[in-house]
Amino acid sequence: MNRKIIKLASLALLFVITFSCDDDLLEKSPVTGLSGDSYNSESNLTAATMAVYDVLQWQTIGGQHVFPLLFQGIRADDMHSQFANFWAAGAVMDDFNLMDANNVNVQLLWQKWYAGVNRANLVIEKSNEFDGWTTDGLQAQLIAEAKVMRAFFYFELLKMFGGVPLITSPIESTNDLPPLGRATAAQVYSQIDQDLLDAIPDLPATNLARATSGLAQTLLAKSKLYQEDFTSAAQYAEAVMNSGVYDLEANFADNFSEDQSKENGIESILEIQYEDGFSSQYFEAAGTSAQGSGSWQMMFTWVGGNYTSFSNMLPNADLKSIFDPVNDRRFYSTFITPGSDINSISPLLATNWGLNDCCSGILDDSRMSWLRPNLEDCNYAAKYFLSWELVDQLLEKSQSSKNEKIIRFAEVLLIHAEARVRGGGGALDGLQSLNRVRERAGLPALAGYSFGDVKLERRKELATEGWNRMSDLVRWGDAASNARLLSKNFTAGRDELLPIPQAEIDAVGADVLQQNPGY
Repeated sequence: MNRKIIKLASLALLFVITFSCDDDLLEKSPVTGLSGDSYNSESNLTAATMAVYDVLQWQTIGGQHVFPLLFQGIRADDMHSQFANFWAAGAVMDDFNLMDANNVNVQLLWQKWYAGVNRANLVIEKSNEFDGWTTDGLQAQLIAEAKVMRAFFYFELLKMFGGVPLITSPIESTNDLPPLGRATAAQVYSQIDQDLLDAIPDLPATNLARATSGLAQTLLAKSKLYQEDFTSAAQYAEAVMNSGVYDLEANFADNFSEDQSKENGIESILEIQYEDGFSSQYFEAAGTSAQGSGSWQMMFTWVGGNYTSFSNMLPNADLKSIFDPVNDRRFYSTFITPGSDINSISPLLATNWGLNDCCSGILDDSRMSWLRPNLEDCNYAAKYFLSWELVDQLLEKSQSSKNEKIIRFAEVLLIHAEARVRGGGGALDGLQSLNRVRERAGLPALAGYSFGDVKLERRKELATEGWNRMSDLVRWGDAASNARLLSKNFTAGRDELLPIPQAEIDAVGADVLQQNPGY
């Protein structure tokens, strides 16, 4: 099933599944509201499964931002919020002292992932109940896909909040909520791992834009890495490496190309599927119904004409400084900065915008130079870049068709290298895994390696992609000594996790749903 069919299937399911973000629901429940019981056909159950994946596309809810990069990149040391004076969501992530349990973006991030959990729960239950299956293996596959995505959603919740309520049955109204006490982190990990193990036998090795056995094994490797079960992490990573399904793209930049023929490529294990043409509303107005991505507008600068964006999430200068701009091929695929050949990627942009002028601050008001007060070293995130030529073709400029990677095969190699250097047993050499990533980047192979080498390579390889950085610093025990985090008032024992949304605690009582320390 290709990307566009997946989107159409999700849209077709709107009569079955609805998501509400009104104030009343936010006060009552940390999960999605569901209605309807039209799960009486294979096509409806398949559409319900597609609606589980749809949650990955949600960049805003009710006009509020829930980009993962907000919580993993800006909150850490890869990115910063340029416009703290008017973009409150970014300002909070740039100063830990501003975070509290009433933060609306945190509340909606919680809602987002629990919406995904509930949709997955619904698919699992209804697929088990339906007795009219005619397609061999489809029932088992849909259940397996839902379990993989439920595991993914719980993993994201665990990284951000620690132990959370563990709900494995669908909630069809706010009147049938289960007890919402927090499970321990170990209990959540146990559910994640069991879901993934259950799913592997019933998933195909290849399935364009949907869950595969390789995705389940990759998530198991990552879960075990976080649990510091390094032997298991290495072994599951090796299963993916030995599958013959995945490999590194020869050209690092192809992972982030606006050319749709290069999406869902050999390196892609999980990516968010976006498509232009389903909505003519800008992404904040479209909210959870948006089918295109607004990321480029959040990452790039306002130039004028049809090329209008907000520079809200920008790479830090110290992130740029860890790269070798001459020899590391990833540099100009990660940053747009003085030295970038703008003309080769967007002649129209090059004609209308002077990058060096931007950095020197000499642009006139017609180019809105006043919108760049806090720009660090003139860095923009190239992985989300769109050419002006492509923007001109979009139905709505904030509904881009450019997919975004969540997990790439490069991360599997880095998980393997880390697990092996931290004592995990395995059949394959961790140094070779690390060197595959380095050599693709144009860097020389190392003769030996340390945990520090893995940390550095992981940061460079995954820089600005928005799914790992803060969690990496926390799980490594490096957050409390990180200079950037300390400059943003990081407090050890509190800021490793986000607060449990206060509205969720108020709904069930602090004796049932306990707050994280320090909030």
